[in-house]
Amino acid sequence: MTDNLSTLFSYVPQLWDGLKITLLLTAGGAAGALLIALVLGLAMASPYRWLGIPARIVVEFFRGTSLLVQLFWLFYVLPLLG
Repeated sequence: MTDNLSTLFSYVPQLWDGLKITLLLTAGGAAGALLIALVLGLAMASPYRWLGIPARIVVEFFRGTSLLVQLFWLFYVLPLLG
């Protein structure tokens, strides 16, 4: 039992490094999503149609398609487009 426990504790530095990277990527992704959402939201509320219509199209596209379809396009179709 103590051998298993000492083996587990030997991996703590690697687990801590992985946790730090995960938290950093999570915070960065949340900040990026907030920034994109704020820009698109302000563009949709804009009185200028040339700004609001493309923003509305982008938002409705991402709201109207499932995540699986979006991931399929990201993984298979976008590389074909260059």
